[in-house]
Amino acid sequence: MDLETTTPGQAGGGSSSSSSSSSSSHGSGLLIERIASPAALEPHLASLRRLLQRCVNDDPTSSSIGFLAPLSDQAAIRYWLDLLPLPSSSPSSSSSTPSSSPSLSLLVATHADVPGVLATVQIALPAAQTHAHRGEVRKLLVHPTYRRHGFGRLMMAEVERLARHELGLDVLTLDTAREAPAREFYRRAGWTEFGVAPDYAQWADGRRHACSFFIKSIGAERPERRRDEDDEEERADDP
Repeated sequence: MDLETTTPGQAGGGSSSSSSSSSSSHGSGLLIERIASPAALEPHLASLRRLLQRCVNDDPTSSSIGFLAPLSDQAAIRYWLDLLPLPSSSPSSSSSTPSSSPSLSLLVATHADVPGVLATVQIALPAAQTHAHRGEVRKLLVHPTYRRHGFGRLMMAEVERLARHELGLDVLTLDTAREAPAREFYRRAGWTEFGVAPDYAQWADGRRHACSFFIKSIGAERPERRRDEDDEEERADDP
């Protein structure tokens, strides 16, 4: 299926059924939803479990997202359940803000014509007060069947929009395996590689690998990227 994608718009283009999630419509049936509670996560849980297993088990020699292969159903489900806190009985839990977990924002992308989650990504906020201006981007996952459609680029654009306009962040960081295609994808997306650590992590098959660390400033207005010139190259490197 050829899924056309468009540049992300402002949040609120989609609909939300509860205060525990918010969504953005991106044209052509694509919806990116911010999940902020176990209740909002539940409808996507089985799909997210399968997505995580595909990203780990399909090719353990090129997967480095924190899990060794084979990743079981139980372990994959437990990972997603542990991301969000249990409902709190405190008065603050009734807040109408879109997130009941201020330390983590989970985004999932779905499409009107495709069952299940196509892509997901997270923004984690450090606990230290002296790091309150930055967030860490984690686990950008795109379903193997729908890679090279620009979904990775759309998810990262939504990450920047959310981080800047809703979370009030100025800086984002992330890391990826140095030999992974994602490294070039992030460089083309304007991220700055500031260091490489040897033997930092393992592929899903247990071999060690070096890790590249990236940073991006999102606090200041910057000129639009020249997408018309290198859009095809970005799509080719899209995770």
